[in-house]
Amino acid sequence: MGRHREPRATPADLEAWCRSTLAHDKVPTHWHLVADARPRTATGKLLNREIRELVAVAEPGNR
Repeated sequence: MGRHREPRATPADLEAWCRSTLAHDKVPTHWHLVADARPRTATGKLLNREIRELVAVAEPGNR
């Protein structure tokens, strides 16, 4: 099971999929693609708290 360093989907790909699958009001208006390794615990679980902090730093007006 290898991990990809580059995102496989573009924001346009994601938006097209969401528009075909989700209700109109559920389609995200902003996308934040992460190519770097996401922070994980020693057991491999994602550290959601740290991910939220990374997004808050990248997009300061969204909180």
